[in-house]
Amino acid sequence: MQPAATCQLMTEICIEPVKTNLDLLHHHLPSFCVAEMATSDNLPIRKATNITLDAELLEQARGLKINISHAAQEGVSRAVAAKQAAIWLQENQAALDSSNAYGDQNGLPLIKHRNF
Repeated sequence: MQPAATCQLMTEICIEPVKTNLDLLHHHLPSFCVAEMATSDNLPIRKATNITLDAELLEQARGLKINISHAAQEGVSRAVAAKQAAIWLQENQAALDSSNAYGDQNGLPLIKHRNF
């Protein structure tokens, strides 16, 4: 086991022993610390930004001790994935329509081999 590590971005010392850098990162990601023992290869590049939220929602989140940065990143990540899926579907709609039309006209390929 490695000794406790000091965070670079916050002046806290972890007292929990860690086995690997991954354990260390998992322990620190909720508070967005960067551990000295971690390499830049396994840390995402983070960039500060400002966001505007509904005041009541923000107060509720703070009251529930929700990490706003983490929650915002999860939400943006889901929005990016949904937008990428929509773009892929739009770009590939002609091929999907063609495949569906073939199935409508000729039946499903290899249907005779189905056992169900």
